[in-house]
This record gives sequence, C-alpha cells and structure tokens, in this order.
Amino acid sequence: MDRAKPQSDPERALSSPDRQGIFGLETEYIVLYLPDVPGDPLIPPFHVLEEVLFGALLEGRRAAVSSGLKGGYFLENGGLVHLEVFLRTQEDTPIIEAATPECRSPRDLLLYQRAYDQILTDVSHASRPVLKRKGFDGRLSFGKNNRDPRGAGYGCHENYLIHDEASLGSRLLMIAGFPLVCLCLIPAVLVLFMVVAIVLLATISALTFPRLTQRIYRAWERVSFLKKELRATYFVAMNFFLFPPISIYTILLRATAFRRFQKDLTPFLITRQIISGAGGLDLKRGFFEIAQRPRLTASLGEIIMFGRRKTIYDLKGLLYDPLALFRRRKKLTVTLGDSNLSDVSFFLKVGTTALVIEMIESGVQFDDLRLRRPVKSFRAISQGGPWKQLAVRGPGAEDSPGRLTAIDVQRAYLRRAREFFAARPEGRVRHREILDLWEETLALLADQPGRLTERLDWAAKKSLLDRAILERGTWREFLAWGRIFTRATERELEESRDLGELMARPGVLRRLKTRFLVRAALKRGDIDPKRFAVARDLYHLCRKLDLRYHEIGSDPGYQRQLEAQGLLWRITSEEEVTRAATQPPPDTRARVRGYYIHLAQGLHSVRANWNEVEITGASHTIRLPDPFQYRVPTD
Repeated sequence: MDRAKPQSDPERALSSPDRQGIFGLETEYIVLYLPDVPGDPLIPPFHVLEEVLFGALLEGRRAAVSSGLKGGYFLENGGLVHLEVFLRTQEDTPIIEAATPECRSPRDLLLYQRAYDQILTDVSHASRPVLKRKGFDGRLSFGKNNRDPRGAGYGCHENYLIHDEASLGSRLLMIAGFPLVCLCLIPAVLVLFMVVAIVLLATISALTFPRLTQRIYRAWERVSFLKKELRATYFVAMNFFLFPPISIYTILLRATAFRRFQKDLTPFLITRQIISGAGGLDLKRGFFEIAQRPRLTASLGEIIMFGRRKTIYDLKGLLYDPLALFRRRKKLTVTLGDSNLSDVSFFLKVGTTALVIEMIESGVQFDDLRLRRPVKSFRAISQGGPWKQLAVRGPGAEDSPGRLTAIDVQRAYLRRAREFFAARPEGRVRHREILDLWEETLALLADQPGRLTERLDWAAKKSLLDRAILERGTWREFLAWGRIFTRATERELEESRDLGELMARPGVLRRLKTRFLVRAALKRGDIDPKRFAVARDLYHLCRKLDLRYHEIGSDPGYQRQLEAQGLLWRITSEEEVTRAATQPPPDTRARVRGYYIHLAQGLHSVRANWNEVEITGASHTIRLPDPFQYRVPTD
C-alpha cells in the first residue's frame, strides 16, 4: 500500500482548521426474491436465501468472519456486511446491513456507500445461476427505501465522531442514577442465569448419563411443538424484565448525553429533509411525503431495542459503552435520515451535518432556531413541504415572530456556516464545495423547484409520479382512491369489478371504514365511481414507481435508470466506486483491517471487529482502539 500522510494529533481537533473527524454509515437493505414468472408460488426458504446471498457476496472477494455479536463478514475494503433482521418465518423480510469503513470526509463516505450498492448489484447478477441450481427461477434484488411492503421501518444510521465534554452536573447525575439501573437489571440477570444453568445441566447429563439423556431427548422431540412457545416465552420475559432498566437508563442519557447537540443540531436535522428526503407515498393517510422516516419517528433520543418506534438520536451505543459519556471524543448516531440513492442528496445530508457539528463544537449558538415540538415538526415538514410554518422557541424571523419555515431554518444555518468558515482554509470536509451546493439547492427550492429533479431523490421521485398521475387525472383524485384501496387486500382489489363490490368485501369493521371513506370522497367530489378500473390501474402503477425507485440489482430501479440517462447528477465516478469496493480508506484504522484481510489465506484465518483484528492461526491480536490508527507493517 502507498504510504499515507503523517497522522495529526486528534486532541488538537478544535484548534486545527482541518478538524479530525470520522464518518460512518450503516445502511439496511431489504432482501427481495424476484421470480422470473410473476406469481410463481415456489419461493426459496430463508436458509436458501442466506446461503445464496452470502455465497454470491463472498465469491471472488477477500473477507474475514466478524467476531461481533451480529456476525457477518468484514470485506477487504474495511466495511462490514451482516443480516440485521432474520426471524426465519416465510412472511418476514430479511434485511442485510452494510456498514461502511471509517471515513475521514463526507465525500469518502459517499464513495463507500455507493461501493456497497455496487457490491449488492454484483450479488444480484451472481444469484440467478446459484438459485437455478437449487431449483428456483429468479434472482435476488435489494430495496433501499426505508420501509418494507408491510410498513416495517429500516433505514440508514449516520455516525459522527464528535468532540464534546460532559458537564460536571451530567457526570454526577449519571453516577447517581447508575446504581438504580443495575438494581433493576437483577431480574433479567436471574432469568439469564437460569437459562445458562439449564444448558449446563443438560450438557453434564449428556456426558454422565448418555442413555437417560437420549430417552429424555426423544420424549422432548414428541412435544417439539412446545419449542416455539418456550422461545416466545423467553423472549417476552426478557423484554419484560429489561424494560425498566433500559427505560431508566434512557431517561438518564436524555438528561446527560449530547445536551448541546440535542438543542442546537436538532432543528437542522429536522429541516434537513427538504434536501435529503427520499420521498414516498403515504396512501393510507393521503400524502406524498418528502421523507419516509418522520412517520416512523416517535422520540428525540432513545435506546430502541425492538419494535417499530424510531428515534432521532440512537443512544444504544452508550448502552454497550456507558463510559463513553465521560470521554471527550464519542460517537453520535443520527437515525432520522432516509437512505439516499442520489449523490447530491447524500453528499448534502452528511456534508452539511458535518459543518453544523463543527460549529456547535466551537460554541456557535442556535438558540433562536430551536423548535418547540421537534418530532411533530419533523412530520409536519414531510407532509406539508418546505414552506410549512414551524413554531420556534426563539424570537423567530422579524416579519413573523416565533414562526419559521423549513427553508428559513436551513438558510439561517447556511448563513452562519458561511460566516464561520469564511476565514478557514479548505480541509478534508471540503466546506466550500458543500456550502456552494447547499446554497444553490436552497435557492432552487425557493425559486425553481422543478430543477431539483436533477439533484434530489424526493424531487426526482415526485416527477415520475407527477407524470403518471397527471396524465390520468389529479393528485387529489389519486390520493382519495389510494386511501380507499389501501383498506383492501390485493386479492380483494383484483377480484372487485367496481366500487360496490369492493365495499361489500368481508370484514365488518373494514367495510364500515371503507364506506365512510367512499361517502366522504363522493361528497367532496374527489372520486368518480365510473373511473374505478382506471384508478385501480394507476394505484398499482404508482405503488410500483414508489418502491422500484429504490431498487438495487441486476435490473436497476428507476433512480439508477434516471442516473444512467444523465437525468440525475453524479458526484462520484464509476472508477472511484469500483476502487472503493476493494480498497479501504488510506487514513483510518480501516486500512489496517483491510491490510490483514487482504493477506489472509482463507475466510477463517482472520477474525475482525471494529476495534481489533485477530490472526487465528498465530493467536495474535492487533488492537485498534483509535479510529485514526492507519499505519501497517509496510510503513
């Protein structure tokens, strides 16, 4: 490898014009099996999907087994791939998570995010012959759209290394409250010890009394239907006992962790969706959304272990590493962003956030921009658009005290960023490029929004939907029909010949809800029953457009098609992306991780994690506690 530039001292971060930053991204992709013949009932089970997925992923690539809790594989570019949701029931949708290596700039992060898109595209191509050999005619594909067809949320977590000193009050409050958290953990620990004790007793019994153990095992197999119930009971019990300590710990973290960022970064993140949202149809409520995450977001900061509730700041990292609160450098995880396919949307999302974080670290104040109800404002902007009026805690704009639009808030952050970075030399983050693109995009949003279709995901998607809907009617009519159609199953919708048959479908409660919606729409004049068939076809077409915009695979989705036709801007080149798929960043610990993976003789000869690399044959471990540690033996 080429010798990297001399490493600077991370502790001088705030006094250096080139701030020592680390950026990372964890993106979740839905794993789709697409049969060659639509409606083919032969669907591969989960174990086949997993085998094909990782077989195609690792073929021809150097990798190492991950020693982390979630398993998976570290690739030679320094990043991690693992299955995030894998419940092993045919109705559940498997999700694969790709975590980028540690990067030093937003542009590098964009390159490695696109590299994983390219890797999964290659997996899609390679999956067809493998599936064919297993008796399935189809291919794997991947969705990058934040919600699966049943509405379950998955998304994109941004990780920023921040420089933030916890106050003395925060430290004392955490120290005082931690014993209470430990006390509440006792029931969960007892349950865990009981399970471990049972496993140990079973193992000892099998070694000491093998015949008796075999008889017990055969008897247990006769009542194997109880296995599922016991697993479910254990899962419910552990959640029940873990809920109190995690809830108390969450309250402590809200009061102590990232206090300046919760106050001054939140208004920026809430309004950032007008440039970084992926867009989506919420037909159940009758909206086109600028972003998909707001509908799923329920809190400002939380430890979320299970369920569909999402948060703006994920505090889970402090659950596994509580001492991080007392360190000057720590990881801030932002979870409210959509997964972007557009280069411009992604680059602005991460780049502008990096600039605002640096300003907050340096003491810039944003008191006048703080929102009164952040989560409510998050949803309001998504549904109401960039000009939606928001209540702020400060005096607000001179012409409208206490009320600002999302564009107003973004322009205020931009104006202060211009002033802050005016005299600073260009660094790794490339603040001049980010500021210029940020300013151009906000100007277009205010004066020429139609031109944003060349840059932003939500605008490009809406242009596709506009073309389909406005050729056949109006948005008002489409959304009214959509609210009605979403109350029916796919089969009921296909078998209904007119609106009357759809309203007469089984299910008393659903029938009453549908009739209420139909009567209200007829009274307002939103729908014409004679256009039932046309509206149904348009409904199916737009749902397809909404989902297929985000598809990654051998048959590219609509975003990739627009990009290939030159209708969406690109910041990266194919050569850079291809290189990022195999080579790690040269100036972070990912370089060390990738170096040893590249030298490995086989998949299991190296075990890797974010903080260390283990050479299994030599029983040697290379510690990597510092993300800026990039030197390898060849240096």
